[in-house]
Parts: sequence; structure tokens; C-alpha cells
Amino acid sequence: MIYVCESCNATMFPKRLLCPRCGSRDFREEQVETGTLEDFSDRGDVKLGQVRAQDAILIARVEITEPRRGMQVTLLMDGNTPVARA
Repeated sequence: MIYVCESCNATMFPKRLLCPRCGSRDFREEQVETGTLEDFSDRGDVKLGQVRAQDAILIARVEITEPRRGMQVTLLMDGNTPVARA
């Protein structure tokens, strides 16, 4: 999920108390299914990645054997954890 300000359409993740652009408190949730892997880090058993989905950056567990910057990924949830797959 990403969060979109109802007043100015700014996108963000995670949700904030106030929109950083206009100060509104009204948000809607939008499901995102794809994104672009911008960067990643190998933490031993777990790879973490920065995924750009629309105009928001998400942090997700990367379940790709050989991740590459700029690759398109599918986003899904494993419980409360965002996961990126090829």
C-alpha cells in the first residue's frame, strides 16, 4: 500500500500524520502491484531493496536470485512485510 493525499495527490510510504506537501490529514490507500528496484542490500539471509512505486519509495524484502538496479518487480505482501519478486 502507498498513501495518497486527498488534497494534493502527493504519494508517500509509510503513512504520515500530515502530508509533507500541503499539511492535509486526509489520505487514501492505493494498492501497488509493480515497481522498479532502485537499489538493494544483501544482509546475509535477507536482501532488502528500495522499490519505486509511482512516486513513493518502498522498502521491501527482495526475493530475486540476481537482483539488478532498474529491473521491474512485482510487489506483494507476506503478512505485514512488502516483498519484491521478479
